[in-house]
Amino acid sequence: MGKAIFSNGNFIFGESGLGRYGQGIGSVKQVTHDGDTVNVRLLDNLAIRFLGIDTPETSFDLPEPAGEANTLNFVSLGDDRWENFLSNPFSSTWKTFSPPLHHDLHTHLSTATGVGVAKNHHTHAKAAEDELERLIQEDFDSRGLSDENGRFFMAFANDVMDGYGRLLCYLNIQEPNAERRPVTYNERLLASGMAVPYFIWPNIDPFRREPSLANAALSPTAFRQRIAESPTLSVSRAAVKQARHDRKGIFSPTDPLMLLPFELRFLARRQPPSRWVIDLAAEDNRIYVPQRYINIPNVEDRLFLPEEFVPLFTSKGWQASTLEAPCQVAIA
Repeated sequence: MGKAIFSNGNFIFGESGLGRYGQGIGSVKQVTHDGDTVNVRLLDNLAIRFLGIDTPETSFDLPEPAGEANTLNFVSLGDDRWENFLSNPFSSTWKTFSPPLHHDLHTHLSTATGVGVAKNHHTHAKAAEDELERLIQEDFDSRGLSDENGRFFMAFANDVMDGYGRLLCYLNIQEPNAERRPVTYNERLLASGMAVPYFIWPNIDPFRREPSLANAALSPTAFRQRIAESPTLSVSRAAVKQARHDRKGIFSPTDPLMLLPFELRFLARRQPPSRWVIDLAAEDNRIYVPQRYINIPNVEDRLFLPEEFVPLFTSKGWQASTLEAPCQVAIA
């Protein structure tokens, strides 16, 4: 599938044509609004990355052995090479982490990886993909929509696009009748146990509604009050708790998801996590360093904070924790 907006790893690019005007394609004069604005139409597909959730990876960049360039892009998790890697991702076969992993995180990941983890991840990835397809098709069928006339509604947050050229949003079926409008696909996947919550500030309710980042960064007391008053975030977190209680999807008692999607990604990249973390269930003013996300046991209680915003939060009274010296460990 082609992409209208894409990344080469360093920059984001795009391709477009003259925009629509009336029932057809406009002329240069018709689509030029003023000296710095022109209406265009995209010539290929747009990718959408759902906000607030993270599903297991169907494919990802497979690491090469140490000393070799990484050229294996988007290899299916069903490939035996993933089984080889995830069976022992700390083997000396692979590149060391840069910067190194802390020994506590290393211990956690050693438990979460091993024989069968790649198959487990691939199974849950396909289940999430199948569930999203089912939800969309059900919405189309119940409204008599075809592939040609079906429409989606997109709700954006602070960041409209990620580094891969994907739109970041909450996605739903376009429904003019508010009484028939279901919750977003993002929220439905959480409720079904097919997705892991992945709350990243400021792209979640209630902070995405603020007019500026300065307004969205609150003191610890005001922040926690805002969290408590947010119906959308509360519903999402409660849905995850219920899915866990009901042992759905990733919480299956017989085959639970072993390795979180973002853990697989940073293992493959050989780089520790970079986002700091706030415990939504706590009443403190602490911001955990990225490698201490494991200190917050429930995934729905983790609010990830990009590193560039940590000074903004500390200026509001938050306390950034520290991490004792990491320890690079390799297993033969």
